[in-house]
Amino acid sequence: FSEYPHAIENTFKITESCELDLDNSKFFLPLFNTPAEHSLDSWLRHEAHLGLEKRLSLLYQLYHPDSDQEEFPNLTVKGWSLNWM
Repeated sequence: FSEYPHAIENTFKITESCELDLDNSKFFLPLFNTPAEHSLDSWLRHEAHLGLEKRLSLLYQLYHPDSDQEEFPNLTVKGWSLNWM
């Protein structure tokens, strides 16, 4: 800001002339539609699981490029995920 010495001072003057009152007692979140068979919580779990599985699968391939790529999905399908946590 050295080439504009009054920029900070003018910015402060502008903020002093503004009035903003936020209601912090409520949440203002957008509505999010989910598929009919899912609640918002179950959809979040579903999407998080898919994203994590995709990322872990990529990491597994990076660290074990010669291994069978089906090994990771088989562990999750068989319900063994908790054993690996």
